[in-house]
Amino acid sequence: MANTKTLSSTPSAIAFAVALDVLMIALFAIVGRQNHAIGLNFVSVLQTMWPFVIGLLVGWLVFRVWRNPFSPLYGLGLAALTIVFGQLIRILSRTGAFSIPFILVSVFALLLLLVGWRLIGTGVSAIVSKSRKR
Repeated sequence: MANTKTLSSTPSAIAFAVALDVLMIALFAIVGRQNHAIGLNFVSVLQTMWPFVIGLLVGWLVFRVWRNPFSPLYGLGLAALTIVFGQLIRILSRTGAFSIPFILVSVFALLLLLVGWRLIGTGVSAIVSKSRKR
């Protein structure tokens, strides 16, 4: 696997990684709302997203993801805190009920999305790096 530090920790790379993480949470919210035929508009998507975005920001701060924003390992920790804090905030703020199926779906989906794009990026970086060395 490529050294993800070579993918850069510049302000623009960090902003890109944060934006992609938030986009993944938006995708999670949109697909979930659409699959359950719940209202699908900007406000309803934000209502689903906000607890998980707060969890995401906590994860970025706790793990200092900006040091290596493209690392799949950081993505794993980030996904864990996004899920835990997102679910807790959802329940405590009464924006969602405690639901084992929803928790399981969010674990699977957010792990896939928040770690997945980093794995893809790391793989592409490794391929590009190898081709440049030839």
